Amino acid sequence: MGLNVMHEVLAQSQAGQLTFSEVVRSLLDAGVESYFCDLASGQETFYPRDGKTHVEKMTLPPGPIADELTQPNWPRLFAERRRTPSAFRNS
Repeated sequence: MGLNVMHEVLAQSQAGQLTFSEVVRSLLDAGVESYFCDLASGQETFYPRDGKTHVEKMTLPPGPIADELTQPNWPRLFAERRRTPSAFRNS
């Protein structure tokens, strides 16, 4: 199990240096089957193939948790999404 890899991937991800797909690939290569990010507690739990777990503290400062999910630009974003063809839709 690559504990150092888990730590480095977490640090690089939080620094904005890795995309989500790069995080997933690196963790899979290190033997991690899944991971859980708990923003409220500020930690990530990794679940390697060997059945053990490994917990890392996040380096991001904790922020407030919103009472509701809001996005003032949602109507515009949804309208743009409807106008953009999806590569997964059948013609």
